[in-house]
Amino acid sequence: MPPVADGESMPLPTLANTYAKAHWSGFRTSLRWNCHEYRELASMRLTYQTDYALRLLMFLAVQGNRRSSIHEVAEHYGISENHLMKVTQRLAALGYVDALRGRGGGLRLANTPVDVPIGLIVRAVEPDFALVECFGGENSCPITPVCQLRHVLDEAHTAFLHVLDGYTLKDLVARPAALRGALDLVTITDA
Repeated sequence: MPPVADGESMPLPTLANTYAKAHWSGFRTSLRWNCHEYRELASMRLTYQTDYALRLLMFLAVQGNRRSSIHEVAEHYGISENHLMKVTQRLAALGYVDALRGRGGGLRLANTPVDVPIGLIVRAVEPDFALVECFGGENSCPITPVCQLRHVLDEAHTAFLHVLDGYTLKDLVARPAALRGALDLVTITDA
């Protein structure tokens, strides 16, 4: 799908299919959203923890059985080693990363990429999905008892996770040579 430039519009069904792939198949309308509104809708974000977790797993997947250091991964992505260390500890505790300390140690995937479900990773690493106040524990919004926003956002959240559940790490690294090239990695056969 081509990117949307400022001032252009995108049909709502296209937007929904892009992000949820659900519940819009029969929706036919001429309602159009401008780029500013599109960006606001697309502003639901995952935390850096989740972003770094997925990037770390992708890095390790294209490295195969070769062990990598946190420093190496952080350097190739240009991200914080301290933040990556916390993410690595979480993924190791969950059993997705094999972390070995000391000489000859490092990180590698604990499972094959096909056995690493993206939906489960996001659920395990993302601290919460409190998109609005009423999703959280401390809710002081006066319209909560009659508001339908929570139900709509909950449906969107469910659809978002449903899409992620359809993918594994293998899908994210379907072009390993291209990823290695983008990360400027030297493969064992290149060395």
